[in-house]
Amino acid sequence: MSAPRSLRTSHEVLRAEGLFLGTSAAAALHAAVQVGRRPENQGKNIVVIVPDNGMKYLSTPMYRQK
Repeated sequence: MSAPRSLRTSHEVLRAEGLFLGTSAAAALHAAVQVGRRPENQGKNIVVIVPDNGMKYLSTPMYRQK
């Protein structure tokens, strides 16, 4: 996954769910959603491990207020 997609996912999840994710967590979540959308996984539970949070990104442009 490209970094911009990971950044967009982290911002979308922060706004929608209040989860403060880092880029690795956002990438993992995005991948889990894509797997869950496959027809063969309809009705199944998809488990994802969220490997980080957004704390280390506070001093970077990732979460800088616009």
